[in-house]
Amino acid sequence: MKINNKYIIIISALFLSQLFVNATATAQNKRKVQEKCLYHFDDLQRKQTWTDSYNAAGLHFIDFNNSSFVEAYMGKNDGPFVKYYESDNSFNFGLRTASYTKIKKTTFYGKIDYNNFSGKNMTWSGLINPERYLLSVADDRPADKRKESYKLTGGFSSPIADNLLFGLQINYETADLAKMKDLRHSTKLLDFEVTGGFIYKTEMFNFGANYYYRKFHENVTFSKVAEDDVLYNGYLLKGLWFGMNAIWNQDILNLSRPFVDVIKGGSVQVEYIRDNFKFHNEFTYKSQDGVSGPGADRAYSQSDAVAYEYKGVAQFETDETRHYLKVKTNYTEATNYDKITSTERIGGITVVYYYGLNKTFAKNTFDLNAEYELALGKYKCSPDWNFKAGYSYSSVAGLSSLISPFYFSQDYQITSGYGKVNKNFLMKNGMIDLSLLGGYSVGSGSKLKEHIAPGASDQISMDIIPFQKLDMLNREYEFLTKGKMFGEVGFRYSKFVMTKRTTGSIYLDTKYSFTSASDLKYHTGGNAGIFSLALGYSF
Repeated sequence: MKINNKYIIIISALFLSQLFVNATATAQNKRKVQEKCLYHFDDLQRKQTWTDSYNAAGLHFIDFNNSSFVEAYMGKNDGPFVKYYESDNSFNFGLRTASYTKIKKTTFYGKIDYNNFSGKNMTWSGLINPERYLLSVADDRPADKRKESYKLTGGFSSPIADNLLFGLQINYETADLAKMKDLRHSTKLLDFEVTGGFIYKTEMFNFGANYYYRKFHENVTFSKVAEDDVLYNGYLLKGLWFGMNAIWNQDILNLSRPFVDVIKGGSVQVEYIRDNFKFHNEFTYKSQDGVSGPGADRAYSQSDAVAYEYKGVAQFETDETRHYLKVKTNYTEATNYDKITSTERIGGITVVYYYGLNKTFAKNTFDLNAEYELALGKYKCSPDWNFKAGYSYSSVAGLSSLISPFYFSQDYQITSGYGKVNKNFLMKNGMIDLSLLGGYSVGSGSKLKEHIAPGASDQISMDIIPFQKLDMLNREYEFLTKGKMFGEVGFRYSKFVMTKRTTGSIYLDTKYSFTSASDLKYHTGGNAGIFSLALGYSF
């Protein structure tokens, strides 16, 4: 069914505008503004020590009884300075709602998010999330793509004994992506994540432990609809843009395949509490196994990875001054292998012979993120002033060993910093929030180095060096490491709603964010901007 997105937005805006007018009319009274009218859901969620934890039992510790919102939103992106698989001209809209609720001693959390995306000039990935994998399938013809996604989250925390809490949370996402022109592809995503854990409370410490499980599955199917003689290039990319390139054909170069990854692990938490001070620590280990292809003995490739994470939150709050310091680190080692097999038909039965694994690509990453936040004002949910300063550092090392004795390496480091200020203006019947963010990011390193294994003969034919899409390597590396400025300006107006049955606010939230770089060689322009708008009700 063909529906122009702009008409959907116009109709939704008219409906919600009418709701805004009607609710405003009923809210005109002289009663004292209740604190819940001032709630910013994201602000309340962010300023907790357990809401970013893998342990859902920590939901018990939120310091408010309930908070919810429902909103319609849209976003418009323009500009060529984007990741290689992203669109330089896209539009998305959706509906979402989320809620924290305490009922007696049990705390519940839920979230629903529907998103509809359409982007132009998209290519170089048949996957929805290509950065998850060490292997990719792609074609090189730009075209429109459309995607629909649904995200569902549900969790709870409840005491099961004196000072002992149990929590469980499930995150579920499904999405469909379609390229609208030959060589076209259809991609279906299923992402399932579950965590369950316990917390033991004492007077000065909280101790927690949880189990983590996640499985994501992307199934890519390439096809040609037109009955003509046009030929299309297909690419099977195996790290650093090395791989296979051929005229696409299901028999010669079959790009259609499932990608399945399973992650298992666990976390432990220790939180120290003393008066107005809290210090939360979480240590996590994850092990990942993945395959592409039919699976089991017939898989085309397999991968494995291990990850170590740390999250720390220090929080000190007084009546009108609140300090928050957050630190996150992550170290990951991941390796991808080609699975060497052959098949033979014997008596009508297909027999698969397995010969071993050929290591094709390895990648090590280290990430560090730190953020300090200062909130000044009477209300934690809506401070008069809110200041942020952040720093991040990433180090990535990749090694391609597709064809022996050659191997190729890449390493780079990216450093960025930012600052953000938010000012709240509280009025009789509403409030206004203004925000401004600015930052800078820059990287350096080695884009590509060629090596020959020790002991290899000096008489090596260069003809055996594998195919590489060098222009895309250059583009990706430039995007990651080029010095660039980024910023955001935001405006939010909230109208208080206080009736006998409800207390909250209707809000209009709009933001514009941008990224800008200069002296680029491999991009057609150095700017990209995103305009976003949300109209919702917080209660």
